[in-house]
Amino acid sequence: MRRIAAGLVVMFMSVLGVVALGVTPAHADTIDSTAEAQFVTLINALRASKGLGTLTVDANLTSVARNWSQQMANAGTISHNPNFPNQVTSDWQMLGENVGQGYSVQSLFDAFVASPHHYENLVEPSFTRVGVGVIVTASGQIFTSHQFMSLRSGGGSAPAPAATTTKATTPRASTPRTTAAPRVTTPRPATTSAPRPTTPTTAAPAPAPAPAAASNAAPPAPPARFVLALQQLESFDPSN
Repeated sequence: MRRIAAGLVVMFMSVLGVVALGVTPAHADTIDSTAEAQFVTLINALRASKGLGTLTVDANLTSVARNWSQQMANAGTISHNPNFPNQVTSDWQMLGENVGQGYSVQSLFDAFVASPHHYENLVEPSFTRVGVGVIVTASGQIFTSHQFMSLRSGGGSAPAPAATTTKATTPRASTPRTTAAPRVTTPRPATTSAPRPTTPTTAAPAPAPAPAAASNAAPPAPPARFVLALQQLESFDPSN
């Protein structure tokens, strides 16, 4: 079954100072292939430290990541790419995505590692391909999208893209806010059994006691007793 790892938006306050990327001011958003390569190096170093296979840069994923990073930069905020699965040309088995906003590669990567759901994407054993897109705005802010993929058996993938020459920018001299949207695993819809409805069961009232033998003054009949039994039925499907 194919799975898509997507996510909800969470913000992180970076306690790290600004780390300049060694870039010069620009008047428009630019692709930073150097920063993209830095992210890939950090991801693969983390995976190697956990005994996991390194990820191969995939041209299609890189193109998707760059385009989505540009869209986030245009919007001025981060979000997940709803069309990601439809934009992948390979025969994929599982996809994942991390997106972030900040002022340095290292602070963003540290935020990804510190987030459990981002971290799951970084060290997912089945992933074999990655594409990283980095857009640097005129103010020096980074918008980045990381696309992860595992292939079906025998699935193909495009070769890695050539390096792109880009203009560099210098981040603003302030402590940055690093924002990241973490991963949530979302499997394709599967048939699940709905829980049975809760059905209360009410016992009938107990019958009134038989009248006592006739006497000069019959005592008043005791009040009828009502017994209420409530049973809650639950259904548990271990596959849910």
